[in-house]
Amino acid sequence: MGSKHTLAERARQLGLNEAANTILDGSQFLNIETLVNPSQKGLTSVKDVELGIQHIIADIISKDRGVLDLLHKL
Repeated sequence: MGSKHTLAERARQLGLNEAANTILDGSQFLNIETLVNPSQKGLTSVKDVELGIQHIIADIISKDRGVLDLLHKL
C-alpha cells in the first residue's frame, strides 16, 4: 500500500540532498524559498521543502557512527 522509499529517499529524489548538505556544512546561506516548486508534490511550499531537508538530515545523523556511539554511551 505505501511507498517502499523512506521519507529521506523521497526528499533526495526531489533534489534536496545538496540543500541538506549545505545546511549541515553551515558555511553558506541557503534561501529555501528558491527550492519551492508549486507544481512538484513535496516542494509546493517552504514548509514542504523544510520537512524534506529535515528528513535527509535526520537520516544522515541516524547513520553517523559518532552519534550512534555517543547515544550508546548515554
